[in-house]
Amino acid sequence: MYQMWPKLPVRARRAAVYLNAKKVTVGACAIIHDAHGHLLLAHHTYRERAWGLPGGLVRRGENVEEALRREVREELGVTSSAGPVLYTEMSSSGDHLTLYFAVTITATPRPDGIEIDRLEWVQVSEATQRLGAEASAWLDAIHRSHAMHQQRSA
Repeated sequence: MYQMWPKLPVRARRAAVYLNAKKVTVGACAIIHDAHGHLLLAHHTYRERAWGLPGGLVRRGENVEEALRREVREELGVTSSAGPVLYTEMSSSGDHLTLYFAVTITATPRPDGIEIDRLEWVQVSEATQRLGAEASAWLDAIHRSHAMHQQRSA
């Protein structure tokens, strides 16, 4: 097979890679802080664990940052810009990857009333109460990132 690989047409090689590669879904979450360092949490109407971050699934053919901007616009009614990825998380089954981005928004967010019915600004250190212990890994990462940012600003 290795000897034949260079002789295969590019489309055949791409198809072989696609068919043999593991498939995962990708989600993007927005980590939004206000001027006081509070974290924006959203109450989702359709999730088993209702409190979480704004965001959602990346559609086929969609860039991850485009998907995040789309989700923030749909759920919060504001435009946004994605900063760096602060944390990545693979599901225990290995079939879903979530990317947590630092996000800046341009206006006061409002719940869309469909996917999100409430918003709340909380201290990062208090967010675990709403989000549960399974969120502690990414909460710790953003808490460290936010603390480093505050030290640089001081």
